[in-house]
Amino acid sequence: MPDTVNSVFSVLGTLALIILIFVGAYWCTKLVGKHYGGRMGGASSSMKVLDRLTLGADSSLVIVKVNEKVLLLGVAQQHITLLQELDAELYPDEKPQGTDGKTAPFSDVLKNSLQNWGIKLPDKTGKKGD
Repeated sequence: MPDTVNSVFSVLGTLALIILIFVGAYWCTKLVGKHYGGRMGGASSSMKVLDRLTLGADSSLVIVKVNEKVLLLGVAQQHITLLQELDAELYPDEKPQGTDGKTAPFSDVLKNSLQNWGIKLPDKTGKKGD
């Protein structure tokens, strides 16, 4: 009987430790997101990183939209170089629009994405899709 009780407490302790690790990871990502959020394009409306291609350990190509200009930048450890100005018409603002001109709700964006991947969803009446 004491072995069974020890086993139960061991399993519960392990489960509590796993939950604590997940909570700690969640908290750390929230903290890092708040700290770096403004630097990664989230806070600025006039500057946005559109795409990034890592070339090596310390170098990458970055496409940045600044106001109405789209720039291709070479980023290395010690410097940033303007490589080319790109055609801004090729990089429109890609915000899904709802019927009223506002940003579409997340549920609509998710539903459209799942349908594009070929996943059939039940309709609101509870009937299965095609």
